[in-house]
Amino acid sequence: MKIIIPTRGRIGQQQTVKSLPSSLHPETVIVCPMNEVVPHSLNHPDVAYLAQPDADMTISAKRAWIMHQAEDRGWNKILMLDDDLFFYVRREDKPDRLRDARADDVCYWFKQLEERLSPDLPHGGFGPRQGNHTFPVGWHVGRMMLALGYHVPTVNQIVQHERVRFREDMDICLQLLRAGYPNAVN
Repeated sequence: MKIIIPTRGRIGQQQTVKSLPSSLHPETVIVCPMNEVVPHSLNHPDVAYLAQPDADMTISAKRAWIMHQAEDRGWNKILMLDDDLFFYVRREDKPDRLRDARADDVCYWFKQLEERLSPDLPHGGFGPRQGNHTFPVGWHVGRMMLALGYHVPTVNQIVQHERVRFREDMDICLQLLRAGYPNAVN
């Protein structure tokens, strides 16, 4: 599963890359404007870069372009992450509380998501930290945000990209749910 981080204007501030275990860096691609590729690569030489065609794309247009690029490149499963993430997991002793995720936690949960993504379950992700104590423990159908996992061929076949300029992640999720495709959010 490719890990895709769309970004713009955050040179030297790639919190998500810093939060990822280095073992995942070979599968990580930062998508940014052309003029940011070299500065980012100086800070993070162990990840790949993809220059977006227009420096001023909205996030909706950028994510749609990423989905088409993923399909063209044969990346059947991707996890698109916001560029400012820290990772947490539920505590064993108090499941309604969180702790900082270790590298093995992140790798484990990303692998769990990758194994779930399929033509029958084409979207999934991870819940936000805020309000997390109100979510059920484990995988459930829910709102996807910040961490968007997709089975690319299925999503591109079902959804109409760029119907909205903002909150397109919610629009894509709703299109898939309305078409009868559940998601898995943890």
